[in-house]
Amino acid sequence: MHRTTKASNISTASDTSWNSLVRHQLLLLAVCASVLFLNLGSARLWDRDEPRNAGCAYEMLERQDWVVPMFNAELRTHKPVLLYWCMMTAYAVFGVNEFAARFWSAVAATATVLVTYHLGRRLFSPRAGLWSGLALSTCLMFGVAGRAATPDALLIFCTTLGLATYAWLAFPPSETLQASRPSHLSRASEGSRPVASPDYYPATHVATASVFAVFGVAVLAKGPVGIVLPVAVIVAFRYLARLPQTPTTSATVGYQTAMRALAHWLQPRHGLRTLATMRWPTALMATLAVAAPWYVWVGLRTDGAWLRGFFLEHNLGRALTPMEGHDGPAILFYLVALLVGTFPWSVLAVPTSVFVASQLRRTNQQAAGVLFAVCWVGVYIGAFSLAQTKLPSYITPTYPAVGLLLGLMIDRWLDGELIVSPHWWRAVSVTLLLAGFGITAGLVFAGIRYLPGEASLGLLGLVPLAGGAMTWVFLTKQQPQRVAVSLAVTATVFATGLFAYGTTRIDQHQQSDVLLSCIPPTTSPSQLAAYGCLEPSWVFYARRPIRELTRRQADEAVSFLTREDSHYLITSSHDFEKIGGHLPRDVGIVARVPYFLRKSELLLLGPLREPAIANGAADTDRR
Repeated sequence: MHRTTKASNISTASDTSWNSLVRHQLLLLAVCASVLFLNLGSARLWDRDEPRNAGCAYEMLERQDWVVPMFNAELRTHKPVLLYWCMMTAYAVFGVNEFAARFWSAVAATATVLVTYHLGRRLFSPRAGLWSGLALSTCLMFGVAGRAATPDALLIFCTTLGLATYAWLAFPPSETLQASRPSHLSRASEGSRPVASPDYYPATHVATASVFAVFGVAVLAKGPVGIVLPVAVIVAFRYLARLPQTPTTSATVGYQTAMRALAHWLQPRHGLRTLATMRWPTALMATLAVAAPWYVWVGLRTDGAWLRGFFLEHNLGRALTPMEGHDGPAILFYLVALLVGTFPWSVLAVPTSVFVASQLRRTNQQAAGVLFAVCWVGVYIGAFSLAQTKLPSYITPTYPAVGLLLGLMIDRWLDGELIVSPHWWRAVSVTLLLAGFGITAGLVFAGIRYLPGEASLGLLGLVPLAGGAMTWVFLTKQQPQRVAVSLAVTATVFATGLFAYGTTRIDQHQQSDVLLSCIPPTTSPSQLAAYGCLEPSWVFYARRPIRELTRRQADEAVSFLTREDSHYLITSSHDFEKIGGHLPRDVGIVARVPYFLRKSELLLLGPLREPAIANGAADTDRR
């Protein structure tokens, strides 16, 4: 009877665990479907990265070339090939359109959410994993990456999968961790002998190869950053987690105590031992087996030109000098970027930081998992703070780690293990309310100033306003579960509204494709040029290369238009002033549309015998 009851209890627990696993994943998939896929293809591609990537994949597909990236008939050395391969497969299924260009980014982001959920289950608990996935899927910048035709979502997925594979293979079971603690996390004195700690590394060569093979895919997604920084996370974590404990000899904080603490944390021999136990030959062989074939192939096909452009200019150059005006103040830049990018969950930044600091002083698996996530965030922010070129998207691979810390904090708060001062929760509600007011005012102003007729975008600010009000009400009623749920609902509704509605409304003011539709389909690439400006989206929507003429080539622009009667040229109304007076009477403005977010118009110049129509009326002026 006893054995039957015990077996029944085990079976019931297993069923419950399986049911929660299914429910959690279905909920996360529903949120991702709303945030990442709703109206995914409704907005046109946003200049400049999206059309460059989408256009490159289109040109490769047209040439049936799966090796050499080309855009506007020129070698494109900005990014490796994985994104283009993904887009080419999507084009083959869905056609060449915006949805297809963004499809695999949304899929990769959804997969990242599920991987983060399972990593949270492994390191902490199923509910912590659920909240981690919810927080990640509704972060502002994560949604941007998941809905953009850029390699960011693929890099985030590969990085997360690689580090999750490492954690799954390297972290001992819970009971082992509790018996052999990460000794540096303890304050208690345990004598002069170091306390043994787990090795925190995959036990076999096969396991090691599986981790680094995933990093090899990340290298195909975005280059060296796909392996250098994840490996740095593993090294930093292992170094800290395996430090032998030094007993505390004095409670007084002084110069000698500080020097002893510094000497404890900085141990070159310990660092060398950490590096020496990582099976580098196996790791490098696994990475090269995945990534090297394409890099070698593209190098041979382009006589090394692609390799020089990618590694020297777009990797080394970005690290040493600010490129394209993307610079900022060291660490402060990425701290601000992280707060903005994780909105609205960043309203929990202070209580989460306090909770994380307290967890690092503990000695269980939870503390080891927290340390792992902290190293994950710290390595990326530290590395990119040193680089001279700075972009908010550079640190998006840290968002799964931020989601893990947020999820754990919420889980422990709901369990009653974490006591947060009511003042902090009131501050959370007030922050949401202020953010709502700010978003409303900012979007209304933008709608009036830059997007005529779109002041209704300010309604999106009502979502965090309502969220702040709900959290305040539930806090006064001491209902923590409803506070957390209200935050999740606020984040989901705000992200969905911003991406599915807001971007669609803003996109109505992009009309360059209307201008391009006025070009006769028989026009060859040699008969189409742009003077003074060239947006990548024009190349994508024209479905052909466009010759670029700089402002110093005004004479050549006039010559191009008058050379043959089938030539067309795109320019702005500002640049037209330099060449308009030199055109013959039968060449002029065929069509015009507003230049998106600029105080000028885009003009299509060409023969006036059969004027095209844009904005509902033909324009044959020669202003």
